[in-house]
Amino acid sequence: MIPIRNKTYPSLIISEEKIQILHLDRTGKRASHLAEERLEPSVIVGGEVKDGKKLSQSLLKLFQEAKIDRREVVVGIPENKCYTKILSLPRLSTDELA
Repeated sequence: MIPIRNKTYPSLIISEEKIQILHLDRTGKRASHLAEERLEPSVIVGGEVKDGKKLSQSLLKLFQEAKIDRREVVVGIPENKCYTKILSLPRLSTDELA
């Protein structure tokens, strides 16, 4: 849970094997809601969602199980799926770009 402007948001962690949700109480020291839902191996493959419908169903079930009715969450994304690389390339002509 990350406090933003005096509000707290549930943390949603998504991996290929499972999705987890954690929401802390107002003190930020105790879990007020916690749930985990295992995913079928075909839902997320190689870090890409292959079956959005099943993922959506699992997310709904997870939120119901954790008794969380908020729709705003903080999402954990694996670093290898969200990084940027800066490359320095020599100046090329239009013909060379092709």
